[in-house]
Amino acid sequence: MLKDMEEGEKTDDVALPPYMVSMHLYTHVHLHTLSSHTFISHIHIHICIHIQSHIHTNSTYT
Repeated sequence: MLKDMEEGEKTDDVALPPYMVSMHLYTHVHLHTLSSHTFISHIHIHICIHIQSHIHTNSTYT
């Protein structure tokens, strides 16, 4: 019974029109790159602030 349901789901995925599949892939990739880009820029900003404060403390000591 479970195997029949799984096979039915698989055939439903294959039966999707090509444009639906391409739209789904495009949306997935676009969202993934968007989130990773935001994540990277957030880390970049954090590192820049950290380096600036580090340089600032060093210059005050010397």
